[in-house]
Amino acid sequence: MGSSGMLKKAARFLPCSNDAVGNDQKVFIDFLIHNCVGKQSALNIESILKILRPKLTKDYTRGSFQQSILVPFKEQHDFCIGTDPKHGVYFVASGEDATTAINFYRNRIRAEQKHLRNLKTIAKRNNLLKGIKQKEATGEIKSIYFDESGTPSTKETRSDPFFIVGALIFNSKEAETKALQLVDAILNKLGIPTDTELKSNRLKLDEYKYILNKISKVDYEFAAICFVKKHLKSKGYSYPKNLYKNAYKFLVDTVLDYVGEANLFFDEYSNIGSSFEKEFFTYLKKENIGFVLNTVDKIKMVKSNKNKLVQLADLLVGTVKYSAKGKFDLIPWIEEKIIDIRYLPYK
Repeated sequence: MGSSGMLKKAARFLPCSNDAVGNDQKVFIDFLIHNCVGKQSALNIESILKILRPKLTKDYTRGSFQQSILVPFKEQHDFCIGTDPKHGVYFVASGEDATTAINFYRNRIRAEQKHLRNLKTIAKRNNLLKGIKQKEATGEIKSIYFDESGTPSTKETRSDPFFIVGALIFNSKEAETKALQLVDAILNKLGIPTDTELKSNRLKLDEYKYILNKISKVDYEFAAICFVKKHLKSKGYSYPKNLYKNAYKFLVDTVLDYVGEANLFFDEYSNIGSSFEKEFFTYLKKENIGFVLNTVDKIKMVKSNKNKLVQLADLLVGTVKYSAKGKFDLIPWIEEKIIDIRYLPYK
């Protein structure tokens, strides 16, 4: 689309008729596209407020302007507004602008993650969460569906070089419902019986791309960890159960740090209700400090052939598998949904 296309879309922006700050949003975006295109033309919020105050319907503070006017524009998909302490506020119009904005977010996220790790370490060291009571639910609980690709055995690395675990995250029940409805519609469109289990290794490439493109309409996020077996030197990993448990420990820790409390659904491993299932869940709760289940939270294993959302998780994990193997690259089809894809210990 390029910068000219983004500027045209920004110029056509119309707020919702019932939005109390819609007029002010329109005033702000019009000012930005005429005065602050690119980081070299950026202005801080105080300067923007001083210029725009006569045209605004409210007397905004710096904080209220950020929350009411600026933040909503960061959540739309047609254009991007960059902000950082060094430059101020600007319309992203070039690769250099985008890189500056991306690096700002990355640095801020890394700083907050460092603070989170430090807090968790202190809490664990001082047993602060020991015996903590379950609390009532606050807000909508997220749901995370997990699946894996490859086997957790390190004996065979040539034909089965990777063990990959992935997490499909839904931030609302509405998103889950939409995903389920969309899967049925996709299967009907492709002429596939709706009771068919979707598997990444059973799809033609065109079908795979079609499904990934269609489900991009759903509000989901994805994270994965790819363990490169030939580089796993620890003797503990020679036991498949250890690799399986450790892989999910790292992934669960990552996604819970990101989303907070959630319902967790794992593809069946061994048998549902088996002693390993109990061992696995006990291990996760013990190792993931801060993993305190809410009274409405669930953690369970489900049969993938009966659960379409675990099947979607399989398709997403499959994109990592095919990319790692150099077979074909489907990552661009899910790129905007990715939280993190890591290779351990290294690719």
